[in-house]
Amino acid sequence: ATVGITTAQPRSGAGSLQFQTVTVVSGQDKADFTKTWVDPTRTLGTLSDVSFEYYRDSSSTTAAHFIPVLRLLFWEDEAPAGVGPEDHVGYLIWEGNYNGIASAPTNSWQSENLFTGNFWMRYVSGPNYVGGCERTIQNYNVTLNDWITGSPQGQPGDCVAPDLDASTNIYGVNTGVGSGWGANFLGYVDNVALFFGADEVSANFEPDPQCAMVCYADAVNGNDANDG
Repeated sequence: ATVGITTAQPRSGAGSLQFQTVTVVSGQDKADFTKTWVDPTRTLGTLSDVSFEYYRDSSSTTAAHFIPVLRLLFWEDEAPAGVGPEDHVGYLIWEGNYNGIASAPTNSWQSENLFTGNFWMRYVSGPNYVGGCERTIQNYNVTLNDWITGSPQGQPGDCVAPDLDASTNIYGVNTGVGSGWGANFLGYVDNVALFFGADEVSANFEPDPQCAMVCYADAVNGNDANDG
């Protein structure tokens, strides 16, 4: 699968973020685009809005509910005061299928406000991960406020979900496609926006003039000078 800033389906300017899967082995296609930061004031409790726009092309042959997802990257330290770090790292994931999108519209831009939507958890690392437990916390009907106040858990056999709260650090945002989808997908994302009060993190994906059609970050040294 590929991801890049292109002019193929412009939104709010001359470009957008294009995702495309071309299945070689069914279910293995995957592409993601991530922005991270270091800012301790950006927490789950100060997060006040999340939104993005997506476009599913009608040429897509994967299941009709598949559209790009949006992930909030979290870091949580549950250690008591004066005790060493007990770091939990993972994603809170908004997925259309768990937010009433059974068949996504095609060939038109769709705007989604995610703030009150359902976010499930992918547990990446931390002391609650033990051999044999499933990193996916299989609870697909909980909101961001539920994660702050309710300590949702998954199904038997899942890892124990960390206790998130208002102080849980949000250190990045990710949008992506694939992983278990099968068949082919063509679509786009633009205008990703997170608000932490008056503090805005946003991305309007625009092509760099030095790129003819597609701009990619340099995977070798991380140089994103051609990234638009």
